[in-house]
Amino acid sequence: MAVSLLKLRGVRLRLVTRDPRRAARSLAWFDALGSGSSLEILSRGSVGAERAVRGAGLVLNATTLGAYGNRVLPCPTRWVRADAVAVDFVYGASTPWRRALRARGVTAGSQS
Repeated sequence: MAVSLLKLRGVRLRLVTRDPRRAARSLAWFDALGSGSSLEILSRGSVGAERAVRGAGLVLNATTLGAYGNRVLPCPTRWVRADAVAVDFVYGASTPWRRALRARGVTAGSQS
């Protein structure tokens, strides 16, 4: 239902992932919902990924990167616009990514 609403509203989704082919297979159903929105799948290390994050008003981290003492961040915090909202789907205490974003003035929270 929520995804159908996104399609009706013309939302442009960009997914940055380590494995674009796997993501494309998993999300093949998205295009079957109809027209109005788009889904672009980008490789995590690509120039397109940086451009996508820099242009986003909402940035979601759905990985465990940056959690549990892991020093690898989902993306460089400098890519996230100061007026963007960032949501970290990592449970529990604040992650290094979330803290770094907040230090830059980005609205950054968690889903928990």
